[in-house]
Amino acid sequence: DEAFARTTAFGGVIAHGMLSLNLAWELLRDLHGDDGVADVELTVRFKKPVRPGDTVRARARREADAAGGWEVWIENQAGEAVIAGHARPAP
Repeated sequence: DEAFARTTAFGGVIAHGMLSLNLAWELLRDLHGDDGVADVELTVRFKKPVRPGDTVRARARREADAAGGWEVWIENQAGEAVIAGHARPAP
């Protein structure tokens, strides 16, 4: 409901954060296969809303620590991180 969405703190229609976050899971699955993401702890921060018409993509970079983790983020068409966080093997 666009009229209602304009009255919210976001000022308009946005995509549900989990919809965008799913791109990070798909990227991790592509990198490691289904078994490689079965026991992964993903910690993220939703930094900016994704709006209709935005183009987003998932990115990942191996972290230098011994835990074998990844820095993961979803960026919009301007290169801004809309979601950012870390994926690590679950304890």
